[in-house]
Amino acid sequence: MVKFWIIVVGLLGAAGVSIGAYEAHGLKKLLTARYEAALGSEAMLPASHRLYRESAEQDDIEGLSPAEIDGQIQYHLDNTASAVEYQLFHTLAMLSIAILLLHTPTARKTLNAAASLMLLGVLGFSGGMYLVVFDLAPSLHWIIPFGGVLMIVGWVVLAAAGSLVAGAPPESK
Repeated sequence: MVKFWIIVVGLLGAAGVSIGAYEAHGLKKLLTARYEAALGSEAMLPASHRLYRESAEQDDIEGLSPAEIDGQIQYHLDNTASAVEYQLFHTLAMLSIAILLLHTPTARKTLNAAASLMLLGVLGFSGGMYLVVFDLAPSLHWIIPFGGVLMIVGWVVLAAAGSLVAGAPPESK
């Protein structure tokens, strides 16, 4: 399982940094294009440049003021930053668990359970946020809190794994 967790950690880390970079350098343009109609702009991005499906359920933007639209855009940017942050923190936690698996045979099942819960939590919490922000499946917003709960449970299970650790490794000379 160590190999599996290291591969998962590498992929989650790469995805987290990539989405974080997009959030910093391109997401505002995407979100602005989504709200352009409400702002009264006629210049929409061509469909080939959009990252969201044109037929996707859009935010209810009718009647919003430009300040409210700016607030919605900032809300999505903040959610993306939170999703990336939680994803990367849990990626590091899973890497730590993979390292612990090499040295703690007495807690392997519990450590694997903790990492599994964290992975499911990242997929639910961060993945759910991405689905909503990028307008890929906004109706799946309900998975976000479940992902958060799975992350918390993963940390609790990790703490429980600590009680199964046999003791300090022998000192090398």
